[in-house]
Amino acid sequence: MRPQGDLGDVKKFATYVAFHFVLFPALAGARWKEVLAAAFAATIVRNFIFVALQTGSSVGHDVSTRHPRAYGRKRPGEWLRFQVETSKNFQLSPLWETLCGGLDRHIEHHLFPSLPARRLHMLAPRVRALCEKNGLRYEHHHSIWASLSDSVRYLGSLSSRPQGDHR
Repeated sequence: MRPQGDLGDVKKFATYVAFHFVLFPALAGARWKEVLAAAFAATIVRNFIFVALQTGSSVGHDVSTRHPRAYGRKRPGEWLRFQVETSKNFQLSPLWETLCGGLDRHIEHHLFPSLPARRLHMLAPRVRALCEKNGLRYEHHHSIWASLSDSVRYLGSLSSRPQGDHR
């Protein structure tokens, strides 16, 4: 939690806005309107892609619902199980793997957050084998679309449950 009065996020956001929506359009001169429109369009497209990737790797029928909300320190085995069972992976083409920076290997990212995406892909078969050997659920979908479909179906099922039923 940030200390009271910390404006770090506000400063970051102001810098982002100034850079993308003021500086670049100003540098474009007479074509500032086109550059500003392109900046807005790029931001919207990027955000849709990120939301799809994040939802596809973090929300689903078997994700994040099997563990109690325990905020205290976990034993190493509990921590590992939590990292694996509260994420899921999906398959992307090599080009999209590169562009998405490892979000398709969310399980490995949670276990090894500082590793580059290429290393996460190299580790995935070993992590999956270790999970299977030790009885941990390792969720992997054959595509982003299959993973997103699981996410959307799960979110839809939440709206039809009686209030207070969080499984």
